[in-house]
Amino acid sequence: MTLCARESGLPFRQLSSFFAFTGTSPLGIHEPGKPKPKTFFRRQTDSGLSVFLSKESAMLSGLNIAGICMFTAEHVYKCPYGLALSQDSEDHAEITGVPLKDEDEQRALDIAVYLVEISVDVPL
Repeated sequence: MTLCARESGLPFRQLSSFFAFTGTSPLGIHEPGKPKPKTFFRRQTDSGLSVFLSKESAMLSGLNIAGICMFTAEHVYKCPYGLALSQDSEDHAEITGVPLKDEDEQRALDIAVYLVEISVDVPL
């Protein structure tokens, strides 16, 4: 099955995913550059990593956003650690297959480092 975002009509694998990370820098401003690996650790309350399908939807999410990075869905599928991406609404998806740090710390770190490597900073 090919998932598509309704607005773009592009196959889901070709879409860019936008990962919004929350919090603030010490100065309260966005500092350009890649996020730290800990940004991609899955929280206990989540079943995966939440991603948006546009910068606009990330900005309108109501989250206290400290930064946004971008990568393509294809990069997620090519991850050597077996990640999946499932679209759960028109402008949102979830990266699954990410273990909690408590479950498998090394695999969680390897996935986080991989996601940092493929991410590109997006100015706010």
